[in-house]
Amino acid sequence: MLPLTYWPDERLVQKCEPVKQIDDAFLLFVESLKKTMLKEQGLGIAATQVGVPLQVCLVQETYGEEPLVMINPVIEASSKKKVLFGEGCLSFPGLFIEVARPAWVDVAYLDLNMKRHLRRFDGLPLSVCVQHEIDHLRGLTFLDRVSRQERRKILRKWKQPWTEYPPPRSTQAKSGSRKASYKKKKAGRRKK
Repeated sequence: MLPLTYWPDERLVQKCEPVKQIDDAFLLFVESLKKTMLKEQGLGIAATQVGVPLQVCLVQETYGEEPLVMINPVIEASSKKKVLFGEGCLSFPGLFIEVARPAWVDVAYLDLNMKRHLRRFDGLPLSVCVQHEIDHLRGLTFLDRVSRQERRKILRKWKQPWTEYPPPRSTQAKSGSRKASYKKKKAGRRKK
């Protein structure tokens, strides 16, 4: 099992690099990623959620079955019709947000044999889960899918899990993190 990366860790907003080859180390990583997702009872997980900037994600199509592994996924087309769905995220424990997303998406991806697939993901929660995980690979979180005003309101109300137990070191605000940078800028404005 791999340690999860929690918001506001800056690795969650990092764009991931494409996977160029599949070797034993990569296969071992995917297996660990799967175990982490299942242990945390997630519907999906992206490599960036464990701090690894590679374009690979897993989604649980049917509970109890092997998760689908998608390497270098790209959304090729999407419906104009949107659906509103309450999303959760392993990197934001206890937070659920209503997000509007396309009702279906056509996704091109590679499997573990580097075979290309083009598949339509339709229906809830699968379509939403696939889009959510692909967002992670692009350096986006579900907070980026709501308005700035809504995001502020959500974050003020959200009881971050590390108020109850210490977060992993990577989640604590570092001098280079967004949160720490924002606090420095704000403090600098007050001094003037």
